[in-house]
Amino acid sequence: MQAIAHSLGEKYNIAHGLTNATLLDVVLKQYGESVYKKLYEMACIVASVMRMIPIRLDLSVLLNKSL
Repeated sequence: MQAIAHSLGEKYNIAHGLTNATLLDVVLKQYGESVYKKLYEMACIVASVMRMIPIRLDLSVLLNKSL
């Protein structure tokens, strides 16, 4: 998605963030429910890093290796 957003933004003089935000909706609709769990897990990690909520995930599972 990043590469497409970069190319479209450059060609049509659209801000990269706006292009990403616009494409994200389309990409998420195509993936559907299959990405909900991973997106939730990523959101928990980001929120934890930002100290908004405590982390509730086992990072070794996410990283697919033991920590």
